[in-house]
Amino acid sequence: MPTAEEKWTAATTRLQTRVSTWVIWIRIHWWQIIYTLVAIVVTLGLFVAISNSGRTWTAMIVLALLIAVDILFYRRWFRSYGALGAYSGNWPPIINMCPDYLVYYNNNGKDTCIDLIGVSSGNTLKPWTSDDTPQNPHTDTKKYFPYIYNPGVDLPTIQQATINAGLTWEGIVGSDGGKNGCPITTSDGSTACDPNANK
Repeated sequence: MPTAEEKWTAATTRLQTRVSTWVIWIRIHWWQIIYTLVAIVVTLGLFVAISNSGRTWTAMIVLALLIAVDILFYRRWFRSYGALGAYSGNWPPIINMCPDYLVYYNNNGKDTCIDLIGVSSGNTLKPWTSDDTPQNPHTDTKKYFPYIYNPGVDLPTIQQATINAGLTWEGIVGSDGGKNGCPITTSDGSTACDPNANK
C-alpha cells in the first residue's frame, strides 16, 4: 500500500502534467483560436449584413456556404492538432521509382536507374558521361543503380544501396543519411515505414 508521501507525489505529478498540457495547448494553438474567432466574426457579419438587407434566403445560403468553407480550411490548416487527429497515411504518399535526381533506364530488360548529372557521392555508382547514350549503353555495372522502388520491395537492401551510393531518396533515405523511419518491425514481424517520420 502506498504511503501518504507517495500518494502526494503521484497527485502533484498528475497535476503538473495537466497544467503543463494546458499551458502548451494555449501556447501552441493561438493561430487556431485566432482563425476560429475571425471565421465566426466574418461569417456572422456577412449573414447579418445580407439578412438586414431583406434577403433572408440568400443570407441563409451564404451562412451555410461560409460555414462549410470555414470548416474546410480549419480541417486543412489545423489537422495535426489533437481534436482532428494527425495525418495517419504513409509519407510521402508517393515514392519515386528511382533515387532523387536519378533517371529510370531499361537496361536490356532490367529495370535500373542512371545518374546523368553526377549527384552520387559514393563509390558504388558512376555518372553517365557524354559518351554514354541509350543507343550506346555502357557495359560497366557501376553506371547503373540496380534497384527501383516497387511496393513490397526489400526496404533495408534498397536503403543500404542508396546510402552506399551517396544518394538521397525521398521516403527511403533522407538527406542526412537517415532511413526516414523505415523499416520499423511491427508486432507481426513485418516491416513498415513510420508515417510520422518526416513531420
